[in-house]
Amino acid sequence: MRIKGSLAKGFLIAFALALIPTSTYGNDHAGPKTPSCGNYTVTKKEVIVGVKFPKGTYQINTFGISCSKVMGKKGLFSKFLKLKAKDPLPKPWRYLADAVGAPKFSSGPGVGFRVQLITPTPTPKVTPTPTPTSSATSSPITERSFQKLYKSVLNKFQQTSLSGISLEAVYSPTVDQANANILLEQFKDAISFYVNKFGSDKKVIILFMSEKDKDWYTQKVISYEGSNSNDDWWGSKHCAFNEFTQCGRGTNSSPTNILYEVVGSSWKTSNNSRVSPNHESVHIYQKSRIGDGMYRIFPAWFGEGQANFLGFVTSSRFLAVTNLRSQTIRSMKSAFPAMNSFTETEWVDSINKCEASIDFCVSNGLGYSLGMLINEYLYSNFEPDQIDKVLSEVTAGANWGDSILTNLKVNKNSLYLEAGKYIATEIQDDLKN
Repeated sequence: MRIKGSLAKGFLIAFALALIPTSTYGNDHAGPKTPSCGNYTVTKKEVIVGVKFPKGTYQINTFGISCSKVMGKKGLFSKFLKLKAKDPLPKPWRYLADAVGAPKFSSGPGVGFRVQLITPTPTPKVTPTPTPTSSATSSPITERSFQKLYKSVLNKFQQTSLSGISLEAVYSPTVDQANANILLEQFKDAISFYVNKFGSDKKVIILFMSEKDKDWYTQKVISYEGSNSNDDWWGSKHCAFNEFTQCGRGTNSSPTNILYEVVGSSWKTSNNSRVSPNHESVHIYQKSRIGDGMYRIFPAWFGEGQANFLGFVTSSRFLAVTNLRSQTIRSMKSAFPAMNSFTETEWVDSINKCEASIDFCVSNGLGYSLGMLINEYLYSNFEPDQIDKVLSEVTAGANWGDSILTNLKVNKNSLYLEAGKYIATEIQDDLKN
């Protein structure tokens, strides 16, 4: 999302996407769609920079680096697995904690690799020998609370025909239209959950382009946003901008609901690539109600938090999102190194700190992580229509706290305290699983 006014230029870079971030703090949400280097078997549970990697078979894709440097016993992934749980990665490598999709590692713009768990190794089960008086029974799988929540919320968001929405697709001269249309259908599928929730702005424009269309993109930005939009997205760390890229951004420099989407000339779709349209469609719904005011009138954690939460909810139809959610939660360690032992009061302090400082919230990607958990709490205790009313009232000029009291029947401080309790509980649950 483009942030204008008094916010620093750094925020513009960090949230070039926030309206529709297919790759929000510097990396592609759905990940580089390069041909696979092959599979790597992790024989036991491992932890890299605090992130769990369950035992199983992982598919590895590289971008901007040869497979030989990543694969094998002497490859980078093997070296990373040998590090102690809290050891930093060797410079200049870093874990992209804010990526939506399979775990990714990068050493700089357009260089890195991702690892996707494709076949978890089942834990061996010991079947007791039946006795004459009893028979062995297997323990039922316990559904975690967030999984129950996802199912409940998904049932409340019914898909509806897009007949009431004006959805325009614009294609650049070199983009593969067949691939662009695959992605367009994924957007249509995701947007259909929010048709009945759209505000007065029911027009959406998605501009599809390849990695070769920088000049075409620049002209479109001038056309839609004006020559003073201060756009610096293309060529930034925001995306790889290569033939395998799927990456996009929205804008707050224009009242029009616009998404710029790069579809690399060698991009291939997958279930992981569908996560991004499900996230971005929440931003499309948000902008239809809010216009260009998300970071000006709402807490900094709200917009990305709602998009990550609802995006994961609708993505759970076709993808197990447990690992994505866990990685997102654990990304908060960059801001809160002692988060695993935080009390509910400390989480309330964290919410207030994020709300008070957009810089702190944005630079640590807390909208995606902390905001996601706060939204989980909201949707577990209130109806979607109540939350929509808060959006509408605050957009119309109401104070955030006053609207919470009016529509959710609880004051803001009490709401944050209960959210803090929820977050503390979910952190401990994540650690156990």
